[in-house]
Amino acid sequence: MTNTSESINYCFKIFTNVEISFLDIFIRLHDNKPDKPNYKMLLTDFEYLNKSEDAFKKKIALQIKNLRRQNQVTQEKFYSETNINIARLESGKVDIRLDTLRKVCYYFDVSLSGFFHGIY
Repeated sequence: MTNTSESINYCFKIFTNVEISFLDIFIRLHDNKPDKPNYKMLLTDFEYLNKSEDAFKKKIALQIKNLRRQNQVTQEKFYSETNINIARLESGKVDIRLDTLRKVCYYFDVSLSGFFHGIY
């Protein structure tokens, strides 16, 4: 075996007794034609990823809310000083952009690493 792809294909062959490339699996997974078999997803459970993404958004939202409350800042005051609708961020239902999170952290004098340290 000379490269990573060959190693992965070899491991896949051992576990399944089938010689098939990952590219072939990808194509078959995304090909909805009825004449071709549809292999099950090997390593990714999208339902789990969606649930964990929602949980992560809620953790970020709670961390933002905790920072705001610790600093005794109202949502109105935060909006008037930053032009960021923190109520939307605190809802946990929106995707927060990195530049917005950076501005929130700057406002509360917290580093990004410190912000995420508070989550995990």
